[in-house]
Parts: sequence; C-alpha cells; structure tokens
Amino acid sequence: MRSQQSTLRRASARAFTLVELLVVIAIIALVVSMVLTIIPQIQRQSKSVVCLSNQRQLNIGFVQYYGDNSGRFMGVDTGLTAWDWVQGQSNLNGNGFETENAVKKGRMWPYIGSLATYRSPFDPFTQFQR
Repeated sequence: MRSQQSTLRRASARAFTLVELLVVIAIIALVVSMVLTIIPQIQRQSKSVVCLSNQRQLNIGFVQYYGDNSGRFMGVDTGLTAWDWVQGQSNLNGNGFETENAVKKGRMWPYIGSLATYRSPFDPFTQFQR
C-alpha cells in the first residue's frame, strides 16, 4: 500500500497542474497576438524598402544615361518622342499609361532592364497594360 502511495506522489509531483497548463496557453496566446499585430507593419516596411530600392535604381539609370550622353538628360514628359525615358501617353483613366512596350522602348530601359523596377509595390495596379 505504501509503495502505491509513494508512486502516486512521485507521479503527481512530475505532472502539470491545470493552472500551470492554462498559464502556458495564455502566454502562448499573448505571444501569438503580439506577432499578428506586427505583421502588417512589417509588410508596409518591406514595401517601402522595395520602393526606395526601385527609386535608387531609376536614379542610377538617369545618372548613367547622363554620363554616356555628354551630360544630357533624357526626356521626362513620357510623350512619344524617341528621347523620353518611357515612350507612352497617359490615357487619364486612372490606371496608368505604362505598357510593357512603352517601357522597353524608352531610353531608360538599357540601364534598368527590369519591368519590376518601374512599379511601386504600393501601386494597386499590379500589371503593365498590354
């Protein structure tokens, strides 16, 4: 009889109580809720970093063009002239003027070479027009 009681005491001394288990669950829930509130901030910050990187690459392209062309800048009015950085026209309907073809024909394309650089991650329109 004594051996059974001592065995039960040793087993119960090693086990979790319900209160301890609830405390652990509460701590885990608290940590999860903190992480879930931080995720949108991290996403916004990562988009900002991508946007700044794209702007930096575009600026480097402008400077390289300037250096390669005797100190002349490319055009910036986005008309249909051959010296504009993007060859396209705004259609004024709110969804941008950028077509893949307009970007690739622009003077900036040889210096950038990536369509993604021309897009802001904050832009709600995710694709170039065809």
